[in-house]
Amino acid sequence: MIVNLKTQQLSGLEQVRSFMAGTAAVPFAIPGHQDRYHWVAQSLQQFGYLRLRRAERGLIVRFLCKVTGYSRAQVTRLIAQWRARGRLSDRRGPPAAPFAKRYGAIELRLLAELDRLHGTLSGPATKKLAERALTVYRQPQYETLAGISVSHLYNLRRSSGYRRLHGPILQHTRPTAIPIGERRRPNPQGKPGYLRVDSVTPR
Repeated sequence: MIVNLKTQQLSGLEQVRSFMAGTAAVPFAIPGHQDRYHWVAQSLQQFGYLRLRRAERGLIVRFLCKVTGYSRAQVTRLIAQWRARGRLSDRRGPPAAPFAKRYGAIELRLLAELDRLHGTLSGPATKKLAERALTVYRQPQYETLAGISVSHLYNLRRSSGYRRLHGPILQHTRPTAIPIGERRRPNPQGKPGYLRVDSVTPR
């Protein structure tokens, strides 16, 4: 183990108190994450943490916080892990068993079929089609898709698997401009009797 902490000189609680008070010149540098864990476990064993009184344990906790840079809550969790397992290890990382995917290839294929048949309707309308396929037409393959949220349905449409089945992602519907209140020059098309009326707000 690579140990950059120059704290091996601290063999007793009085030396730790001096170190915490700043009167003991003990230079130290923070090593890697796993090295900190090893050093914390070694220090707890060295100072006999389990045999210490409450005030002495608090001193050791503050000492570990100062040297490692961890918060008090982090050090408290490490001590609890050390007491339960006798060692410390980094328990972060991916879960041992990955979460099961609820919406897989079957749901992507069914969604792509619905969109091809009905012209890629809105999310709520597509969800309603899946619900009708399950409840009205008794098609059990739509059970999972019928319970999907509208927001996640749009997530499926943006996925690469859906695009392989259905094609590129469609653009959002663009609003059509309606010329209401548009001012333009009159065009009577050569016919007499054309009257232009402008509305004036009375004061």
